[in-house]
Amino acid sequence: MRTIFSRVLFGMLLFWVPAFADQQVVWPGGKETMSPPWVELGGSSESQLWQNYIADKEGLFRIQDRKQVLALERMGVLVPLLQSKTIKVDSRLRKDPEYCFVLPRVTDFLKDRAAEYKHDFLNPTFQVNSAVRDAVRQKKIRGSGNTNAADVSGPKASSHLIGATIDITKRKMTKAQIEWWREKLLDLECQRVIEATEEFRQACFHIMVFGNYKRMYFDDPVEQPRIVVGRKHKGKHRR
Repeated sequence: MRTIFSRVLFGMLLFWVPAFADQQVVWPGGKETMSPPWVELGGSSESQLWQNYIADKEGLFRIQDRKQVLALERMGVLVPLLQSKTIKVDSRLRKDPEYCFVLPRVTDFLKDRAAEYKHDFLNPTFQVNSAVRDAVRQKKIRGSGNTNAADVSGPKASSHLIGATIDITKRKMTKAQIEWWREKLLDLECQRVIEATEEFRQACFHIMVFGNYKRMYFDDPVEQPRIVVGRKHKGKHRR
C-alpha cells in the first residue's frame, strides 16, 4: 500500500513541478522582502502584492486547471469546503464541485468564525460564494466583463488560485453582522494571520488565510501593524 501511494505521489509531483517552477513571482528589482500593508479592509495594490508575497514565502503555487485541483484534492492538499447549519455554500458554486475546495487552514478559519457567530447571534448563517479557482476559471471570470477580477499570474495574481482564499457574501447580513465581520477581520489582520478586503460591487468579504493562522503571532515582532481606522473604499479592487 505504501509503495503504491509513493508511486502515485511521485507521479503527481512529476506532473506538478513544471507548472510550479514557472509560477514564482519575479519581484521588481529582485525584491525579497516586503513590509505588511496598512491594516484596513479597503483594498489596495499593496494588499494584492502582500497576498502574493505571502503565497511565495509559504511556497504555494497557482493552480492552472481542474486536473491540478483534483490532483491536490487526492493528495490531501486541498479539502472540501466546510458546510454546517451556520456555514452555507452558494448553490452556484456547488454546481462546480471541483471548485468547492480550500487549504485546511481555511477550514480552521471557518470553524472558528462559525463558533463565534453562533455565540454572538441567534440562529445565524453566513455563506461562502467563492473558494479555490484555477487559471482557466479566473480567465473566464475576467472575460465575462468582471473588471474586479485579478490576473492569473504576476505579483498581483488572484489569491484564489492558491486555495487559501474565500469570499463570504454580505447579502442578507444585518448591519450588526457586517460590523461584526469588519471587527473580526481587522483584529485578525492586526495579528498578521489573514489579509482581507471588503468588496462593495460584489458585496462580499474577500479573505486570504495565512499559514500561521493557528499560531496567532507576529512573524516579525519589530514590524508593528499600521492601522487605518474606519476607512472605507468603494473603488475597484482586483481579486
